[in-house]
Amino acid sequence: MSAARQVLTVGLLLGLFGGTAVYGQRGTVVGSVRTPVPGGETVAIPGVRMTLTCGSEAARGNQSDEQGEFQFAEVPVGSCVLVTDVQGFKSVSTAFENTGTERIDLPLSLELEAMSAGLMVIGTSLDTSVRAASSTTRSHQCACRRNAATR
Repeated sequence: MSAARQVLTVGLLLGLFGGTAVYGQRGTVVGSVRTPVPGGETVAIPGVRMTLTCGSEAARGNQSDEQGEFQFAEVPVGSCVLVTDVQGFKSVSTAFENTGTERIDLPLSLELEAMSAGLMVIGTSLDTSVRAASSTTRSHQCACRRNAATR
């Protein structure tokens, strides 16, 4: 076999097997979800729903445990995005690159959403005479305001 042919064969084998090794590698993404509290401390947030999307693979879901920790196994090499979702906290989208490392540590910090207060009362009256009297009173008040405005 000529030297040129040997170099070509070795190059082809390296390209085939080397490429397979890189593309075949998968890592594990681990981390914890926490939120800052007064005094500079952080506390774990359990039950955070997460969606991991990597390249053309189907999105995968997971949830943080009681200590706020999570894990995604068999994460392919390439660009990935992890999105968090839990009531009362702002959603976070974290992009990262899996370079074939066996383990990727991805700590997440979530901020509280702004709280808004509102009250809606829904109900019905059982006494129809109260409803009729209330309706009549409102009509009378409206008529009085209109008459006062025209004077």
